[in-house]
Amino acid sequence: MSWNGFKKAINRAGTQVLVSTGNVDKTVDNEFDFSEKRLRSMQHISGKLETHTRSYLHQLEVIYQANTNLSKAFSSFYGVNPAEDVENLGKDAPVHNISQAYQITLGQDKNHAESLQSSYYQSVVNPVKRFNSYYSELNKAISKRNRKLLDYDALRSKLNKLEAKEDNENHEDHTKIDSLQEQFTEAEEVFDEINTRLKEQLPKFMSHRAGYFDPSFEAFVKLQWDYFDQRQVALSPLVKNMDAQSRQDLEEGRANHRLDVVMDKMKQLMV
Repeated sequence: MSWNGFKKAINRAGTQVLVSTGNVDKTVDNEFDFSEKRLRSMQHISGKLETHTRSYLHQLEVIYQANTNLSKAFSSFYGVNPAEDVENLGKDAPVHNISQAYQITLGQDKNHAESLQSSYYQSVVNPVKRFNSYYSELNKAISKRNRKLLDYDALRSKLNKLEAKEDNENHEDHTKIDSLQEQFTEAEEVFDEINTRLKEQLPKFMSHRAGYFDPSFEAFVKLQWDYFDQRQVALSPLVKNMDAQSRQDLEEGRANHRLDVVMDKMKQLMV
C-alpha cells in the first residue's frame, strides 16, 4: 500500500468511527441497501449450493461403500469368504449366494458412478462454481462504493461545519470553502457514478439466476435418472433369480411378514 493509500485508509477508519457515533451523518440509500441485502442472501444460498453439489458424488461413494460392507457381512453368514475387492468379481466369477451376486452389481455400479463424475462436474458443479466467482467482482465494487461513500460523507460534514462558522470578512475561510467544495463535488460525482452503476447491475445479476441455474438443475435430474435407472437394470436380474415365493412376497409387500414367521420359529428353538 502506498503512503497516500495508507493515509486514506486511516482517514476512512476515523470517518467510520465518527459515523458510528453519530458525529458524521451517514448517507442512506434504501434502494442500494435492499439490493445488497438480496445479494448477500443469494450469495449465502449459492454458496451452500456449491458445497452440496460438490458433496453429492462423495455421498454416492459413501452409499456404495456402505452397500459393499453390508453385502460382505451377509456373505459371511453364508459361510463364504467375502471378496476383498468388489471390482475383482466379474461376470464369470463363481457366485455362491445372492450377496455375492449383489457385490458383482456393485462393481458395475462403481464403474458407472465414475463415468458419471465427468458429466456431473461439467454440467452441474462447474457452472455453479463459475456463477459464484462473479461475487468476487461484485464485492470488490461494493467495497469501493463504501470507501467512496466514507469520503463523500466526510467531505460533506467538513464543508457543512466550515460553512456554518464562516466569517464573511475572512478571505481564508472563503478559500478553504472553495477548496472543500471542489473536493466534495469530485467525491460526489465518483460516489454517484459507482452507486448508480451498482443499483442498475445488482438487480440484473440477481434476475439472471434462475435462467442460469435451470440447465444445471435439469442436467442434475437427468444424471440422477440415468444413474438410478442403471442401478435398477443391474439389480433386476437378482430379483428374477430369487425363488418364486421370495419374489412374490417382495412384489406383494409380504416380505416383512415372511421374516416375522422365521423369527417366530427361531424363538421356539430350544437352546
